[in-house]
Amino acid sequence: MTDVVPAPTAAVSVPAGVPCLVKDMLPFGVVITSTRPDAAITEVPIPWLRTLARECHLIVLRGFATVGATDEFDAYTRAWGTQVVWDFGTVLELREKASDDPVFDTGFLPIHWDGMYGAYIPEFQMFQCVSAPPAGEGGRTLFCDTSLVLADADAETRKVWDSVTIRYQASRIAHYGGVLREPLVGSHPVTGIPILRFSEPTPEDRQVANRPVITMEDVAPDRAAVIFEDMRSRVYDPRHLYAHQWAVDDILIADNFTLLHTREPYLSGTPRHLRRVQIQGEPPLANCRLTAA
Repeated sequence: MTDVVPAPTAAVSVPAGVPCLVKDMLPFGVVITSTRPDAAITEVPIPWLRTLARECHLIVLRGFATVGATDEFDAYTRAWGTQVVWDFGTVLELREKASDDPVFDTGFLPIHWDGMYGAYIPEFQMFQCVSAPPAGEGGRTLFCDTSLVLADADAETRKVWDSVTIRYQASRIAHYGGVLREPLVGSHPVTGIPILRFSEPTPEDRQVANRPVITMEDVAPDRAAVIFEDMRSRVYDPRHLYAHQWAVDDILIADNFTLLHTREPYLSGTPRHLRRVQIQGEPPLANCRLTAA
C-alpha cells in the first residue's frame, strides 16, 4: 500500500493562472499542490477538477488555504453539484464515537462503495482533513481502483466473476440499510467500462457494528469462500491500492463509481477527524437493486 509518493509529473495541462503543480501518485491518482502559500482552493476551477477526477479517479489537493469550518466545506462542495442529503444533512463528521455505524469505530471496516445501502450511488466522495493521526499509527484511507483489478485478471477468472451476483444485507439501524443484490462485475454508468462492486465479508474474529450478511447467490459456500478470499487479495494488492496518509487541510476527491474504499484500524483516542460530502452523478444514479430489509 502506498502513501502520497509522487511519480514523474503527470501529462496534465494546468489552466493558465492556476497556482498549482500536478503530479501522478502510485499506483493511480494525482496530487495537486499549491505553488503559492496563500492560494485558495477556490482558485482551482471545479470543471477542470471534475474532468481530472473522472480521468484519474483520485485527486489530493494539498497546501491550499483551508476551507475552514463545516459550513465553508459544505459551501465549497455544493459548487461541485447536487449533494447527497442524509438524515444528518450533507456533511458527515468522521471521528471516533459510539455508534451503530462502523465508520465511527476505530477497528475493522470492510472495503465498500458509498451508497450501496442508499437510495442513490454518488459519483464523488469529497473529504476534508480537520485533524490527522500521526504517520505509522493507522487511520489511513485506502482506495482500490477496480479498473486495475479487472485489467490484471485473466480470461478464466473474468468468466467466473462475470457470473457472480452477491447479496448484501444490513439492518437499518444507522442512516442506511436494506438488501442489495449486485453483480460483482458492473459497468461504469458514464463511460461503460467494466468496474467491480464488492464489499468483503467481515471475518468471524473481527468485531464490527451492524455486521452485514454477505452471501454469493447460486454458489456453494465453500466455492464462494474461495472467490471472496481471492477477490479480497486482489483489491488489497499494492498494484491496485492507494493508501492515503492524511495531513491537516487535505482535500481529497474520489471517483466512487470506479473505486472501492475503506479505513485502516487505528488506536482509540488518536486524533483523526475528517469531513465527508457525497456528490450525485449527472444525472443522479438511483440504486435500483436495493430493497427494504
